[in-house]
Amino acid sequence: MMLWEKLQSLLGGGEGTDQAASHGTELATAVLLYEIACADMEVADSEEKTLRDLLQAMPGIDAATCDTLLEQARAVKSDAVSLHDYVDALNAQCDADDKRRIVRMIWEVAYADGVLDAHEEHMTRRLADLLYIPHSVFIQEKLAVEEKHGRHKPDA
Repeated sequence: MMLWEKLQSLLGGGEGTDQAASHGTELATAVLLYEIACADMEVADSEEKTLRDLLQAMPGIDAATCDTLLEQARAVKSDAVSLHDYVDALNAQCDADDKRRIVRMIWEVAYADGVLDAHEEHMTRRLADLLYIPHSVFIQEKLAVEEKHGRHKPDA
């Protein structure tokens, strides 16, 4: 990618916008999930597996499509393209329930390696804000994932 194209994509135009618009929610979701997996500077095997499982659970996503989505998500990460194009695509194409499921998926990836890193939690909060997720929903999804992973013990 030429310097001018990179600058355009960083400023919200160019390739990043086209890619987000043309591949819809699947790619946008893959990009956000991969971003969370990388937030602590290390993608653990358990995070990679969880990410793959979550993507393949989406309608119409088989193993080959999942591989393609992850390859594209890695390219987005390495090209330092803004996540706003992908968040905007999700906001345009998803309803509140869809976005709630995406936040749940983000928490699943964040907790996959057994450690919730401060960077993962911060990034999850930022993404939830950008997806217009109410704080109460953000916390409900976090607690649900913590309970699933045995990290949250409700009061008896």
